Amino acid sequence: GFNDRRRLWSLVDFEHPDVEPRLLAIIGEVLTNYDLDGIELDFLRAPFFFRTAYEGRPETNKQVGVLSHLVKAIRDLALRESTRKNKPILLAVRVPTTVALCRKIGIDIGAWLEDKLVDLLTVGGGYLTFDVKVDQLIALGHKHGVPVYPCLSQSGLMYRPPRGKSSKQPPEAWYGAASRLWAEGADGIYTFNLFPGPGSDQDRKYARKVLSTIGSEEGLHRSPVMYAMSDAGYWMPSHYWAKDATDFSGSLPLEIKPNEFTRTYMTVPEDLSGAGFDVTAELRVDFKGLPKECEPTILFGSANFGPQKNGDEIAGIRRFTCRVPVPAITKGRNRVMVKVKEEGVELAGVELWIRR
Repeated sequence: GFNDRRRLWSLVDFEHPDVEPRLLAIIGEVLTNYDLDGIELDFLRAPFFFRTAYEGRPETNKQVGVLSHLVKAIRDLALRESTRKNKPILLAVRVPTTVALCRKIGIDIGAWLEDKLVDLLTVGGGYLTFDVKVDQLIALGHKHGVPVYPCLSQSGLMYRPPRGKSSKQPPEAWYGAASRLWAEGADGIYTFNLFPGPGSDQDRKYARKVLSTIGSEEGLHRSPVMYAMSDAGYWMPSHYWAKDATDFSGSLPLEIKPNEFTRTYMTVPEDLSGAGFDVTAELRVDFKGLPKECEPTILFGSANFGPQKNGDEIAGIRRFTCRVPVPAITKGRNRVMVKVKEEGVELAGVELWIRR
């Protein structure tokens, strides 16, 4: 299964003395023979670089030094080729979203930036979308004059069980996730597993619709949008590829204790206080394990919807839909509170749809 690290048996151990020379030879050959503008080092495509990581043990200071030495050597190689070709050859890296998560897999991102090894910083694997914490590395990158591009991935924008059968979330979900990243100070949006070329006509239209919209914060605020809470906690925390490079502690699902209000928060990055009458808001709240006859109490922001009846059964959840007064929505964190009488119920999903 995806929680079994033994699937990773063939990965390279970067402490082996032959690894760095081999990587430098490959990169050097490409830089010499092709007219490139830069190189990207993707440290999240397979975020395990040492035997100890394969075994689930933390990286040592020595191992951190191994990766730093490699990146410096690649940087020196790119600079030499820049001089030879009389053109800049940039170095980009894709790393986890916080300094601590970087360090967990052996990356000293602060030192890389301090030593001017990086020209462009991409953060995150896209496994978390709406709640991903990117402000720390955006600030750190900007401190050193490096633009920062947070990552959104189709992998993190799927309706997976119990909320669906691995179907794509609508383009409006990409819009909501991108809007929050722009509000955090991103210099652009990096996409992963979103393909405008191969695939069916439907897939291509989907990708092109997303890509034509998420690049403009102003355009997003004119578009219908879906804000949400990430529900990656159902499957990603045990995924061998993602669990060491992402913090899923704030993700749904959230256990609901009987007869007590459970409180969490959704971020809405835009100011809707001046919205016209043509702007409407709809809240969708998904529960797992909720009996059909149960009537959950739901609150959002300053709006109290009270007990709700007749939720819709969708996939493995029950969904309740509430019309939200737009003035009840604040820019920033909005509280979400739910209460049920029954045991064994989880808050599985929360979405806020803004239509205009």
